[in-house]
Order: sequence, then C-alpha cells, then structure tokens
Amino acid sequence: MFPSPDYDLRYIRYFTARVLNSPNDPGQQSRQQIYIRALRTLPDFEIHYGSFLQNRTRLPDASTPINPDGTWNLLDVLKSEEKGSDVNLTTYLLLDGFKDLYDTAVLITNDSDFAGPITVNKFDLGKRVEVFCPVRHANSRLIRVADKCEVAWKSTIKNCQFLPIMADKTGTFHKPPEWA
Repeated sequence: MFPSPDYDLRYIRYFTARVLNSPNDPGQQSRQQIYIRALRTLPDFEIHYGSFLQNRTRLPDASTPINPDGTWNLLDVLKSEEKGSDVNLTTYLLLDGFKDLYDTAVLITNDSDFAGPITVNKFDLGKRVEVFCPVRHANSRLIRVADKCEVAWKSTIKNCQFLPIMADKTGTFHKPPEWA
C-alpha cells in the first residue's frame, strides 16, 4: 500500500525542471506553476530543479518505411528533455543516506537508471529503498534491486490528489481542470 501508515515521513524531496510551453500545449507552464505552488504547501518539503531544454531537430519518420536507398524520411521535430533531475535525485539519495537521515527511502519512479544508486544504498549503506512506479508495469531492474517495488495504482494516485481549492500564504488558488 502506498503510502503505508507505518511510515514516519520525515522529508520530501521533489526533483523536476521548469517546463517550457509547447505549441501543442500552451498551458503547460501555468499548470506546473500551480502544481509547484500546491506542493509548497506541504510540510518538510523541498524542490530541486534541473533544467528543461527544447531544441528543433530532424529525426527519422518511424511511421514510414526506409527509402529504397537505405535512408529515412526526416521530419523537423521539437525535442524536449529534462536534464539534471536524475543526477540531483541520485546525489541526495546517496548524500542523505551517508548522513544517516533515513532508514528507508521511497522513490516514485520507473527509471532503471536508479538501479545503481539503489544498490549502493542497500549494500554499502544498509538502507532500505522502496520504489513505487507510476506506470502499469514496474521496471524489471528496479524490481531486482529495490527492497520493495510496486505499481502505484491509478486509484491510489487519485486518492493522493490535492483538493480542488488550495490556499497558501498568498491566498487561494484552484486545481486546473486538466488534473481531473
């Protein structure tokens, strides 16, 4: 069950990057700002920022067959990448473990890149690491290394949503309709 009533939650670290609006979603930044504002209402909470990059590039069109000459049809695309969040999470997972700030770390991810840091925490620091995956199937590498690896079901995630109207020291604000 996530989150377990047996947890003594001490601190939450959230790793993200400030998004840029895309042509297909001009409200992306606004929704993220509201979400970050809502997160900041939580006690013992800290946000760590990476960076968000958008670049125009040409990539092969996977929906068409390769040309007779062995080349691909190329499309101009807007490529978006979040940089630094994984490194920041790994850094604090290890640093907080070395400082003995937790007995059990809980990660919400399905990224197999965290298998190495999880392994170091378990075997070199003697810490438990539990993973909750926000997708239908947990990554097999995470299943092998984490002390616990479960899917965070949509019903559970829905029960953890913020209220439709929230308040902070600046006033009240509303949950965007897209979050339904």
